[in-house]
Amino acid sequence: NKIISNSGAKVGDVLILTKPIGSGVLTTALKIEFITDEEFEEAAKVMSTLNKIGAEEMQKIGVNSCTDITGFGLIGHAYEMAAGSGVALEIDSKKIPVMKKVKDLVKEYCLPSGAYSNEKYFEKWVSFMGNIDDVTKLTLFDPQTSGGLLISVSEEKSKELLNNINNRSEIKAEIIGRVVEANKDNKPINII
Repeated sequence: NKIISNSGAKVGDVLILTKPIGSGVLTTALKIEFITDEEFEEAAKVMSTLNKIGAEEMQKIGVNSCTDITGFGLIGHAYEMAAGSGVALEIDSKKIPVMKKVKDLVKEYCLPSGAYSNEKYFEKWVSFMGNIDDVTKLTLFDPQTSGGLLISVSEEKSKELLNNINNRSEIKAEIIGRVVEANKDNKPINII
């Protein structure tokens, strides 16, 4: 009775992401010696930080839906939440936390092959609105190792949940978007 599924997001909910993205890019860069061990330290810290705090705090406050961000990247797991819940997600690309050096590495096409697989599979369900550059787009498809949680929580509980997580964790959670109604004119994932 403590299970929180990835299919309960409700229109009007706020989306909270508990860790920055980019671990796939940084892990790939380290393997091919594109970055130093020191430049990998942030990713090591993020990946070794468990989702325990986020999980405990969302259990206390009560949320509508949650998924972890792993191999399908932020876009893939967000799509699963949207499709399973019968809603659409509007995500602000400027509010998504991204680890240092990730976008510079993506500019050099230093990405895991899984990012391209994710893009190929999930791009048909995503609308990129405005002037979102290709580097940002590819970063959102990056498969994560030990990624954070994407939490869908009612707006009235969102600030308290965010504060509770951030008061306990060195890795800071961020509000990255909201849940909107699905309709035939929009795709399940809208990146603004």
